[in-house]
Amino acid sequence: PWLRRAVLLAPSNTKLLNNMAQSEVDHDRTAAAARLGNWATMTAPHDVTIRTNRAIFLLINGNLAAGWQEFRWRHGKPEVALERLGLPVEWTGAALEQGTLLVWQEQGIGDEVLFVSCVRDVARQSKAPVIVECEPRLRALFARSFPEAEFIDKLKRTADTPARVDFSDLVEARGI
Repeated sequence: PWLRRAVLLAPSNTKLLNNMAQSEVDHDRTAAAARLGNWATMTAPHDVTIRTNRAIFLLINGNLAAGWQEFRWRHGKPEVALERLGLPVEWTGAALEQGTLLVWQEQGIGDEVLFVSCVRDVARQSKAPVIVECEPRLRALFARSFPEAEFIDKLKRTADTPARVDFSDLVEARGI
């Protein structure tokens, strides 16, 4: 009740809207969370956290096309921001005529474990060899579990903000 009152008193406060939306998700009221995410986005259309959370609310509600499109905003979050040097254009989901598809490691180990289940679908849809960059501790497990892909250790990132990683040598050597 206190959060709801705070939102009524400050309807343009995106932090309150975001917290309220998360509370709705926690109480399994995902449609309400999506509405609040939309409201917060209208209030702060360029806020990376608001847009990323809205993406999650859309995905939770089954709006996959809009949710995945909106989820691109996560790349602006400082903890995710990464300057990827030497990569070709991002894969669109269409079958590849030639070359190899690279799936790079983006966030933490929990997300790697969560999303590795998509490797089979990615390999099937791309119709190309797939290389997955991953946490070295997970490489052997992933390789045994998903033989349709090759798993390599995560390439070194710089300590800069945003961090940088140079994929040029891998791209050239492996036809990414």
